[in-house]
Amino acid sequence: MKKEEFETLLEKEIKAITRSLEGKPNGDKIIANILRAYDFGITERYRKFFEEIDLPIDDHEWEAIKERHKFVHGRIIFDDTDWKRVIQHVRTFETLLHKILLRLLGYSGTFIDRSILGWKDKQLS
Repeated sequence: MKKEEFETLLEKEIKAITRSLEGKPNGDKIIANILRAYDFGITERYRKFFEEIDLPIDDHEWEAIKERHKFVHGRIIFDDTDWKRVIQHVRTFETLLHKILLRLLGYSGTFIDRSILGWKDKQLS
């Protein structure tokens, strides 16, 4: 469903809720959250994007994406981090970016998978 359709379907209800919450403590914040109900989280946006460009993502690529969140949101404890694993995730994320760019450019054929030790050639179909 497109966002416009979502907003049209709930227009009357949103107006009624807005009137009910007008002047109430945090009413404007509650309305803002309701209006963002259509928005998806980052992982769901990734899933949708990969689906739209017809790019299958395997488990180790999802793991690298999830690991990225720790760094982006400052939830990493540097002294307790397995840096070899982090480097492997970085290489996986780098390869995923390459796969995305190749897909968007309409490429099909071999590419270098830097997420695998030895940098194996793989097929992008």
